[in-house]
Amino acid sequence: MAKKLGYTLVKIDGQDMYCRTSVKTGSRLQKETVCLTAADIDILRQQTRERLSNPNMQARPPQGH
Repeated sequence: MAKKLGYTLVKIDGQDMYCRTSVKTGSRLQKETVCLTAADIDILRQQTRERLSNPNMQARPPQGH
């Protein structure tokens, strides 16, 4: 599943990690690499599903006085 999301399997200190490089926000030249465990990816997927299924959980805009 991680490969479908653009991650590559990498061994870091003997642990399987899934890494992805993307262009840094606000830059066309700088890149950043993010590495996650399989458990981290599962948590992110679950959180995304919950936010999409319950729009009330999304952050509300600040209220003016």
